[in-house]
This record gives sequence, structure tokens and C-alpha cells, in this order.
Amino acid sequence: MIDRFEVLIAPLSDEVITSRGSFARARTSGLPPAEAMGKFAAWTLPHRERRAAFIARPAAFDWPWIVWYAWTFLGENPFGFKAVCASSWFEARGRSFRVDLPHRAVDDADIQLRHFLAHA
Repeated sequence: MIDRFEVLIAPLSDEVITSRGSFARARTSGLPPAEAMGKFAAWTLPHRERRAAFIARPAAFDWPWIVWYAWTFLGENPFGFKAVCASSWFEARGRSFRVDLPHRAVDDADIQLRHFLAHA
């Protein structure tokens, strides 16, 4: 593991369907989206300069959130248009990607990345 990053983004509306606890925490402690995405872009810069890839599971869920927030609040997407879906990568090789997650984004990402790197 090279590095970790976590930022809580303030909600854009009061509409919430799931994760009510996370929503409440984001409402009280979250940063404005432009500030949060600026911190994300700054954190990714040295990694992107070394040609890091965006790896997510599932990328089809995580990637649109990053892209939308980046374009909306930064005016660009720091990762461009490349993402690797860890689940799809495993499935293309006839394997499944199964891990137990605590459902806290930064910890989920850490667990999934470690699993991906250890078993890829």
C-alpha cells in the first residue's frame, strides 16, 4: 500500500435512500464538494505522474461518482478516462472476487486493493 486518502463530501441535497448514518456524518462534517475534490486531485497528482491507474470494485459503480464530481467541481477528471474494474479483471480469468467489507469507503478500498494485488 502506497498511500491512503479519505475525504467526506457534504451532501448536495437532503435526499438519502441508504447509508443514513454516513449521510448524517457527511452533513455535519463533510467538506464542500469543490474543496473535497481539490484535495483528491492534489493527493492523486504524484501517483498520476507515476502513471497510476484507478482501480475500483465495481468500477461501474465507483467510477461514475468520481467522474461526475471531478467534472462538476474541478472542471476536469484527474484520471482521464481509464479505470480498471477489479471484479471484471478476476471474472475474465475465471475467478471470483470475494471479500468481507466493513462498508466504510476508505477501509473497503484498502481491503479490496490488497486483495486485488495479492491475487491478481
